[in-house]
Amino acid sequence: MWKDLSTIRSGIVLSFLVGLCQSVPQAATSTVLSPTPTAVDIPWTTKFDAFREFILRQPDQNATKGFASGPYFKKTFDDGQCLQMGLINYDCHYELPYKMRVVVQFFDSLGIRNSDPIWDRYRYYAYGPYADPDDGWDFYGSARLSFGACNNRGPQSSCGNLWCHTKEGKNPAVSDVPEGQTPWMDPNNRSRLCPWLV
Repeated sequence: MWKDLSTIRSGIVLSFLVGLCQSVPQAATSTVLSPTPTAVDIPWTTKFDAFREFILRQPDQNATKGFASGPYFKKTFDDGQCLQMGLINYDCHYELPYKMRVVVQFFDSLGIRNSDPIWDRYRYYAYGPYADPDDGWDFYGSARLSFGACNNRGPQSSCGNLWCHTKEGKNPAVSDVPEGQTPWMDPNNRSRLCPWLV
């Protein structure tokens, strides 16, 4: 019998202690991470000029077929900020040639040399068209450029296809496309005629 009373008393004391502990305000716990030491911030104009020179040193090259496949040119600075320029090609089937002097002209045209425009490293980006510098050819609007912080969201889309034209300047019906041919045309083709009509 005393054994049962002792168990009951222990249970009462334990319940009292648990209730008491729960009624006492608990200290909030938080983890404070010490910041990683970094170099002194680099002025935006210095970064702008360095990134501009970095782009100019890249060779002319093709944008990979398929939207947002790049390439992307990235430069990380000593203060940790990373900038990128992307060659964007909307066409699903054909690569497009880019000349870096035009990429730099696009960068200059943003008008951001004197103030850092990147208010959100993930969401901010600048976006615009690309055209060949020698003759203004814009690849039917398939060639674009994107600038922002590295790994930003950038423009959201998928690749597409350009339909070729008949000699009358119309898109062919699917039934008019010869077997083994495709109505998709290469944006590098300035005539826009369907391949089987050339």
